[in-house]
Amino acid sequence: MKRSTLNHQLFAYYAATVLFVVLDVLLDINIRLSFLADAPVWRGVYYAFCIACAVVMRWRPDLSVFIGAVEGLITIIGLIFSMYLGHTLAGAKDMGDVAQLVLNYAISGYFAYMSWRRGLMALGAHS
Repeated sequence: MKRSTLNHQLFAYYAATVLFVVLDVLLDINIRLSFLADAPVWRGVYYAFCIACAVVMRWRPDLSVFIGAVEGLITIIGLIFSMYLGHTLAGAKDMGDVAQLVLNYAISGYFAYMSWRRGLMALGAHS
């Protein structure tokens, strides 16, 4: 995939954080940050961080690789810990909760891995 296509996908993902906030706050549908389900303050901080990522990526596209690699790694670590701690599926109250968790892992996992992997490839190209 071309670098510009990846940059557009990552920017769209971070810009979509506004939609994830609306779903979470207004409709109680948390498909972006299930690993912070029990920590609303930290969820707000992380949402703000993702919106800041979108702003910086728009302002300085040359930092997209770095931003994607760092945020991707944070998300991967969060997903791993949430699975390890078992709070996700064990804490699901109904099929709606399970559906939110599956969507969270699909969306967050894909973009986290893609941005982290792309960052590693770009950093390897510079060494």
